[in-house]
Amino acid sequence: MRAGARPGSIVNMHFGHPGTVRAFPRIVANLRAAGLAPVLVHDLLA
Repeated sequence: MRAGARPGSIVNMHFGHPGTVRAFPRIVANLRAAGLAPVLVHDLLA
């Protein structure tokens, strides 16, 4: 995921799926390692 993410990217996550819930901490860590900060869509578009 990190390879395609850049400032302003929107990543749609489905938290009803157990695999997504398990992967979420690693996804966030990878985004932060790339210098990106995950935010809610509401905050991004405000």
